[in-house]
Amino acid sequence: MDPNLVLLFYRMHQYDYVETYSRRSISGFQAWFESIRSGLTKLGLDVRVNDYELASQHPEQPVGIVGTPDILPDWTLPNPAILGPSMLDNPRIAPNLMQRPGFEKYIVTCEWMLDIFKPFYGDKCLNWHAGINTVLWPDASGDEKHYDALIYNKIRWGKDFVAPLVLPRLTGHLEKRSLSYKIVEYGQHTHDEYRELLKQSRFMIFLCEHETQGLAYQEAMSMNLPVFAWNPGYWTDPVWSVYCEDVPKATSVPQFDSRCGHTFKFTCDLEAHLDKFLEQLPSFKPRQFILEECELITQARKYLLHYQAIS
Repeated sequence: MDPNLVLLFYRMHQYDYVETYSRRSISGFQAWFESIRSGLTKLGLDVRVNDYELASQHPEQPVGIVGTPDILPDWTLPNPAILGPSMLDNPRIAPNLMQRPGFEKYIVTCEWMLDIFKPFYGDKCLNWHAGINTVLWPDASGDEKHYDALIYNKIRWGKDFVAPLVLPRLTGHLEKRSLSYKIVEYGQHTHDEYRELLKQSRFMIFLCEHETQGLAYQEAMSMNLPVFAWNPGYWTDPVWSVYCEDVPKATSVPQFDSRCGHTFKFTCDLEAHLDKFLEQLPSFKPRQFILEECELITQARKYLLHYQAIS
């Protein structure tokens, strides 16, 4: 095994680039892959992507298989492999996947997904999440602010009736307190546009049912924006009923603690929770959390440890 060589295999999914209203948005699948490759490269490693010839010449060299499961049916390389993140939505899709020869580890990116996968994949299942490039997403607390709140709307299921329940309450209360806001819709912006909006905002209101990583809100925290996040507490995607008898527990902010901000539910006194968040705004330290828990190089080293352990 060459300790300075990392073999990554990734198959582009048809949705890896999503065109929405002429906006190009990178998918979560490719964002995970780019984070792994970028972090390992910054560590000085020789990262080869989709180099089947080299892998077949060195069957003892571990490989990392990142992306969607369409890469798996034709997989024939004998190299020990670490799968993920982002392979499967649920282990019941392929309950015997990790019994295949050479498949040594399976990555999920948060604790609530680990709870779903571990009963099937056991000790082969591990928790790892992508790192945030804190240089590309710098501290913006000293930048000139044009908005108090950046409202990030990523409500997906039941959008037509859920969003009208919460958005008017949030915007109405912000207006009552004479606070300005900007609403950004998921998928309708580029990274550069999003970064500029973060620079111009004091804090984020994050609206999403659940996340397995949540890169957008973590990028906001890297730029030192405290986050007020809707967190229903369960997997709201209707597909859960295909795989599970009971709705699984989930979270919209899988990497989060008291330094980052507050979470809320629609059933609570939303306005009172928002007031409490605003009162504590100066005390939050979200970038400190990112630097300690989600920094790109730190997470690349953790991935490398898992990768090298399967040789």
